[in-house]
Amino acid sequence: MTLVVAPADTLQRLDRWLDSSRPRLSGTALVLLDGPAGSGKTTLAGQLAARWGGQVIHMDDLYLGWDGVAAGIDRLSGEVIAPMRRGGIGRFQRYDWHTRSLAEQITVDHPPVLIVEGCHSAQPDFDDVASLICWIEADDELRLRRGLARDGEVAREHWLQFMMDEQARYRSARTRERAHIHIDAWGKIVQGN
Repeated sequence: MTLVVAPADTLQRLDRWLDSSRPRLSGTALVLLDGPAGSGKTTLAGQLAARWGGQVIHMDDLYLGWDGVAAGIDRLSGEVIAPMRRGGIGRFQRYDWHTRSLAEQITVDHPPVLIVEGCHSAQPDFDDVASLICWIEADDELRLRRGLARDGEVAREHWLQFMMDEQARYRSARTRERAHIHIDAWGKIVQGN
């Protein structure tokens, strides 16, 4: 699998956005990286975490398997965002895809920056506490190729079904329209400041 690194210009523009926004989640700047599976969110999250510090939550750690997207969204909302809104500490158990069970507990204790990356991370209920919402997208063929390179050909049917299901959720939540910045599959900002 080819690792796509966001260009310096993209990273600098995101730096400026974060610097100009205020932390809105009890002193934490919440950055939501959303978009279809295989578009480059995890890679961008790693780059931003290296620049900004803070903590990264992967939606893959919250989903309860391929069919557990709704549960993952509920877990992010109820176990992380809701307690932090009240000034408390977020906690969740990471989902282990290999054992298909919950694993170790992850604690989220008000880092300066919290990056949540993954499909359906930018829920409308989080708009009031999000400092930055990025929409990252790629064409379906590239996304499927990236996904199968990571998960293997055995996951093809899961990927195809997931790709179909996610579109309905995105339309309903209007995620693309609500994002502050749009980034393409190669890490370039294509819309936004």
